[in-house]
Amino acid sequence: MIKNSSRKKRELRRPEYHSEPVLHAWKDCRKLERLDSVRLENETIEDCTADTFSECELKHVVFRGRYRGILFADAVFEHCDFSNAELDESQFRRCIFRNCRMMGTTFIRSTLVDVILDRCVATYANFNRSSWKVAEWNDSSFEEAGFGGCTFQEIKLKECNFTDCD
Repeated sequence: MIKNSSRKKRELRRPEYHSEPVLHAWKDCRKLERLDSVRLENETIEDCTADTFSECELKHVVFRGRYRGILFADAVFEHCDFSNAELDESQFRRCIFRNCRMMGTTFIRSTLVDVILDRCVATYANFNRSSWKVAEWNDSSFEEAGFGGCTFQEIKLKECNFTDCD
């Protein structure tokens, strides 16, 4: 469902860091309940116990498995691979995804606010019943992705491919 309102449009808010993210190895973070101001590069994340990723920078990180109900806030994901990961019922607030693979990823009933998807590939992704508020999708592909029952408010689209979407 796409809502049109006469109220003033809100500007997209970018991630805000209170301190610069510090580079860590995943093996040192994997048992933490919260990841705050963490920078990860060239890692594979699985068996994650964290319920929050806040003020994080993730580059060339592969996400494997289930991440149900996790809060991602003020996070930047660059060249990350979320393919076939389950991110159902998660929250994304002030996040940027650049050059990420999301092939077959599920975001069912997730909430995405102030989110940018830039040059991402989300073929076969499942966004069913997710809620999007104030977002930008730039030069991204959503071929055969599912958007059934989604709500959208203030979404900017530029050069996106929605071939054969539900």
